[in-house]
Amino acid sequence: MLEKDFDSTEEWWFYLWLLDAESLGYVKGVTYQPQSFQLAPLVEIHYKKKLKTKVKDMTKTLLQPHIYTADFHLEYVSPEFQKYFVKSEHGYWIDVKGTFNPHGGDRIFSIHQKWVYSIYKVYVNKIVPEKLFPKTWAPLSIIKGKRGKPLKKWAKCKTILDVADL
Repeated sequence: MLEKDFDSTEEWWFYLWLLDAESLGYVKGVTYQPQSFQLAPLVEIHYKKKLKTKVKDMTKTLLQPHIYTADFHLEYVSPEFQKYFVKSEHGYWIDVKGTFNPHGGDRIFSIHQKWVYSIYKVYVNKIVPEKLFPKTWAPLSIIKGKRGKPLKKWAKCKTILDVADL
């Protein structure tokens, strides 16, 4: 997958992190935008419309269905990394967020998170790469940036090379 295939830069960063983690066996079964959850069904009303020569059955949509899709699903997370993720019955569900959400993404996410858990008993983990990477490692390609020079933002982060030696 390429960066343009993702909805945000943070999703791309986290995907790169997952590729590193998968290469070392820390995670398995990575799926981007897994199955969606229907949180509210379609609401329609049925009525009869009188025409000149007959009565026709009609349907009008009052509310569209409300669907939520997590960013990632992981089938397995190794014990040393389980402290960063909460497992549901069928793996780990993840929504990636940035540190700045100008359109209220965090507020909407918390509602979706509660709603998904209430209906499906699936906990969706909120992951902010800028908080996770300093605790684990940052992918090499983002540490160096697009010009190949290390970025200040990631200066204190380990790399996968540091972690692989543990």
